[in-house]
Amino acid sequence: MFESYLQTGVIVLSEETLKRVFGAVWSRFLEFEITRSRMITELTGSSSSALILQVVAYHNLTLVQSTLDSKTYSEIRGAWELGDQTSNSELPKKLSFAAIADITGIDKETVRRSVKKLEEQEWLSINQEAGLVTIRHRRIKTSF
Repeated sequence: MFESYLQTGVIVLSEETLKRVFGAVWSRFLEFEITRSRMITELTGSSSSALILQVVAYHNLTLVQSTLDSKTYSEIRGAWELGDQTSNSELPKKLSFAAIADITGIDKETVRRSVKKLEEQEWLSINQEAGLVTIRHRRIKTSF
């Protein structure tokens, strides 16, 4: 369906284009989201842990992205996989249990227990001193 909207290898995503292909795009997007959510839930053991892992990944990726001059996918992904969060010390790097609870709507104590379990499963690392929860990239790479 998108083939007719290609211009020199780039998909033109104008509002009008999205309106024309909305049904096809939306149903495929939802199918992708459901499948991805199911896979993450299976890997982490619960839907709460899956959501928490996604919040931590988003937070870490946002920190990395904000430190880079380039915004290309490969450079952002490469820096993220390396765990490169050292270049901008002014960023609010703290991601606490309370912040995760606020973002997800999950009770703070449930977040704490889930994060501890994710750490035991080697999905996350917790730095008590900095109040930072980070992704363990080696586990992510070997699981997908």
